[in-house]
Amino acid sequence: MHGKYKGGRLTKQADFILARAERLIIFTDLDATLLDHNTYRFDAARPALDRIRQEGIPLILTSSKTFEEMVEWHHRLHLDVPFIFENGGGLAFPLPMVPPANKTFQHGDFRIQLLSPRYEAILAVLSPLKARFRFRGFADLTPEAIAKETGLPVPLARKAKKRLCSEPIIWEDTPEKLEAFRTELAEHGLQIIKGGRFFHVLGNQVSKGKAVTIIQQYFQQAGGRWVSIGVGDSPNDLPMLEVVDIPVVVQRPDGRYLQPLPEHAVRAEGIGPVGWNRAILALIQRWKTLQKRNEKE
Repeated sequence: MHGKYKGGRLTKQADFILARAERLIIFTDLDATLLDHNTYRFDAARPALDRIRQEGIPLILTSSKTFEEMVEWHHRLHLDVPFIFENGGGLAFPLPMVPPANKTFQHGDFRIQLLSPRYEAILAVLSPLKARFRFRGFADLTPEAIAKETGLPVPLARKAKKRLCSEPIIWEDTPEKLEAFRTELAEHGLQIIKGGRFFHVLGNQVSKGKAVTIIQQYFQQAGGRWVSIGVGDSPNDLPMLEVVDIPVVVQRPDGRYLQPLPEHAVRAEGIGPVGWNRAILALIQRWKTLQKRNEKE
């Protein structure tokens, strides 16, 4: 049975996991999860964000957004921890943190670890496929066109074009052709995944889940019993939700939940940041209650 909470009550499964936690780490999608689908605001989640900051819980942004876009949100949310960009195609560690990999490079105030082929290599595969399949990628769109498709302000749309390791596409062909397209990409070591607004083309060994696992291991080196929470809303969040200890799914703009739900998923009551806020506050409060109970025993 999938986990629910009502009025801040959580399942026995979540209780069992939280009871052993010395530290929490939270991974979260952005669009339609922490950020409102239409306005890109996170006002409704401020109480939970304040509590996260108060408890010193690492909040790891995990999104299809580009490095440049993520830096913007990283600053707006006053974070000083790593983040995952382009659906797990890359990880960014703020200096002086060092990524757990040999092949990294500095980009501004961050060290970057790429898990997907570089953007130019992906475009080289996609370009000849346009003769047989109908689709448009961000490389084909102006910042103004991207702003129209996404609702982003044009300055942020410009940052959405500055890609390192994946290409969002607008699919304009048939579902049958999509499967043929998927097969063609696989022959070149690429995959296509469904996000909240677009399809995304990236390396076939890449997922949010793999990137989340790398960051989990990075924090576990510090010692202690870490418990991970992951929050998402769309199919490209599934790999993340499947590797965290407590998966949380927020309601989508139409009020529905992601299907199929991961096992033991907490269904947050509320759309986007409203559900995000309720679920995170409930989980943190329950964790603190269990900590106090453990101290008395």
